[in-house]
Amino acid sequence: MKHSPAEIIVADLIHNEIGTDYRNGNRWACYVDMAPSPEPQIKVPKEIITVYNTTGIIDGRYQTDRHGANRKTVEHPGLQVIVRSVNPIDGYRKCTEVSDRFDAILRSEIIVADDKDYVIQAITRSTNVAIIGEDPMTRLTNHSVNAIITYRLQEYT
Repeated sequence: MKHSPAEIIVADLIHNEIGTDYRNGNRWACYVDMAPSPEPQIKVPKEIITVYNTTGIIDGRYQTDRHGANRKTVEHPGLQVIVRSVNPIDGYRKCTEVSDRFDAILRSEIIVADDKDYVIQAITRSTNVAIIGEDPMTRLTNHSVNAIITYRLQEYT
């Protein structure tokens, strides 16, 4: 696969208008695997969505013939979404919107930046929306939701 699960989810969140492209500097900008500090001089918004690639689960193997040859391990990569906000209520609502999107995905096709098509078979949340707390330095609140993803590269024949 060319893109990480977090990159695919960020593309989906932007496509469904839950988040925005970080290059625009708008509210609810989406980031992959890193959350920049909110610094006005470099136009990083305070309210952002960061999707992290995390540990997933191994879920058995496909058996391609009766002798067990050519077995492929089935993996479900992990995801953690952290929503940073000025107002805890807005952060909770945005994280719930992400969570609801995860619950709605079933065989959804998404195109990532360089025209690679992926099919997200399903996303299974392993947590509900949780408040992580307030950062004492920035006074911003963080909420999170964790999940695993099943996806594949779309192949056209």
